[in-house]
Amino acid sequence: MTALVRAAHDTGRRVAAHASTDEGMRRAVLAGIDTIEHGYGGSEATFRLMAERHVVYMPTLTAPEATGEYFQHYVRGGPPTPAMQQAERAFRLARKVGVVIGNGSDVGVFAHGSNERELEWLVRLGMTPLEALRAATVVDAAVIERATQLGQIRPGFLADVVAVDGDPTSDITALRHVALVIKAGTVYRRP
Repeated sequence: MTALVRAAHDTGRRVAAHASTDEGMRRAVLAGIDTIEHGYGGSEATFRLMAERHVVYMPTLTAPEATGEYFQHYVRGGPPTPAMQQAERAFRLARKVGVVIGNGSDVGVFAHGSNERELEWLVRLGMTPLEALRAATVVDAAVIERATQLGQIRPGFLADVVAVDGDPTSDITALRHVALVIKAGTVYRRP
């Protein structure tokens, strides 16, 4: 794994590990991985190692919710499934020890176009709406090494913008109501 990560980094590529067990996460971090997706079984020691090595955590909180709906008859808002509880424990532990958290939803196990669900989970489990928005913008732009082009509204940055009805910095569910979409300066959806 170390050779794989080194080869990817030598060619300017970032490396993500889809890991759920503590052992898989620890091995990936020691190999020099850039992000861990899922991480539901992570221990405090492994999350501390991630924080020390600046490995970003993509908790994918919506994935266990969606699979719970499909396979365990979970109903949104009902008692969480064991997998959802494990994901919550890992998320809270990562925050406690200072791991940088990005936004990765594992969309595909639930409908494309409803990605705001992940940000809602981030807020439900302790982030402020602004922290969740930053995870999906500034943090994720840095993860893919595009922080000088993406993730902020600034001169010279790509003009990819959405406007929503409401204030997502105080109510993250406002993201459900997209009114305007601009991609590379072209308007694709108008109010």
